[in-house]
Amino acid sequence: MDHAMDQPIPISGSIEATAPFSNRPPSPPYIHVPPFMGMDTAGGKGLFRALTLTPSPSNLGSAGLTEAAFQTVASYGPLAAKDNANQWVYEARRQIQQVLPYMYLGPASAVRDRQFIANEGITMMLALRNARFPTTGFVIVDKVAAELGIARENIDISGHWELAGAFTRAVGLINAHLELAGPRGRVLVVCETGNERSAAVVGAYIMTVYAVDLVMAVQFVGLKRFCVMFDDDTKNAMQVYGDILRARRDVQGFAGVEQKVEGGKRRVDEVLVSEENGMVVDEVEVERYTGRGFVPFVERG
Repeated sequence: MDHAMDQPIPISGSIEATAPFSNRPPSPPYIHVPPFMGMDTAGGKGLFRALTLTPSPSNLGSAGLTEAAFQTVASYGPLAAKDNANQWVYEARRQIQQVLPYMYLGPASAVRDRQFIANEGITMMLALRNARFPTTGFVIVDKVAAELGIARENIDISGHWELAGAFTRAVGLINAHLELAGPRGRVLVVCETGNERSAAVVGAYIMTVYAVDLVMAVQFVGLKRFCVMFDDDTKNAMQVYGDILRARRDVQGFAGVEQKVEGGKRRVDEVLVSEENGMVVDEVEVERYTGRGFVPFVERG
């Protein structure tokens, strides 16, 4: 039961809290993903606009793409998604939608439509399965893949805490397949509903290859398959994955740059040297230590 303190009160004897607190475990902040507004009303023109993805060579290394795989992705040029919610029908949730020219998303049950799989030229199926019931609902995926001679990969996930790791593995599998298949490569990503784990993987792939943030990736997938669902746990996992991607890009950006560090860690008083001593305080360092004067508890009297 949460109990928030409105006013600082004594904790024990003369020990007193200096700020309100609660007795519940900390929780990650809510991640708001606003709906994409397809109508640009600026200036009263009412023009339709699209959400656009553009592959960048500078993202090649951090995305784990080989030159061959990148050329396959880049050959499609910028990709756009428009707001077609008014054309979405309820029955479409049971079907497969094309999210990228080489990537499709849908429920495992839709694989029964062998004609669609053959017509679209699917060359690989990637199934995101519940680790507790890995075969439930996915037998048809293995069967159709074997019948049509399509590559098949499975990733079993026990819970949302495994998603970030699953994203890395999924992106690696997809990129490896695109490198082998070349321009003819087409990947179908499925889960039980086509709305949860598989949608998150497609979103993570977009974040990786097109260097966009969580919000834009979720919006893009949602424009292509209107019924997808990204709950708080999924968005938090994608946010963690996005942080990992940014760290990779930062490391790649500093590759080859030598950084010499002398001695051990510096103390705060060694870093924040005043101008009176002939040194200018680094603004970055000042920001780094701002707010560290907070003391959660004090002793009174």
